Amino acid sequence: MTQPNQRQASISSTGKFKLDVKIEQQTTNPKYKGALVWKVCISDRNGKLVYKDEDSEFVANLKIYWGWDDREQVWVYNSDDGKIWRWNLKTDKWRKIESRKSDGIPDFILPNYAKTP
Repeated sequence: MTQPNQRQASISSTGKFKLDVKIEQQTTNPKYKGALVWKVCISDRNGKLVYKDEDSEFVANLKIYWGWDDREQVWVYNSDDGKIWRWNLKTDKWRKIESRKSDGIPDFILPNYAKTP
């Protein structure tokens, strides 16, 4: 069974966007060129890809956890280094921002070991 923090084709709170996190070969980031990485992919309600994290450094043999918040932001927790990332839409462009727990990552996205007791 798919975990709620690793669900493909996850729909945003407004229904405007769909999130998939795909494992693909890294072709643009020289540091990881040729490696398999997790790539955040956001599509509109018609299925048209509107954003893809082509420069991803999320190595595919390690786990990441993801999901939407109620403000239509995508969050990712990287188990490799414990970093938190979020994507938000500003002026019709998705922006990737390094974040912290205090920035509002939904608790359900974090794996149990990363949650604050």
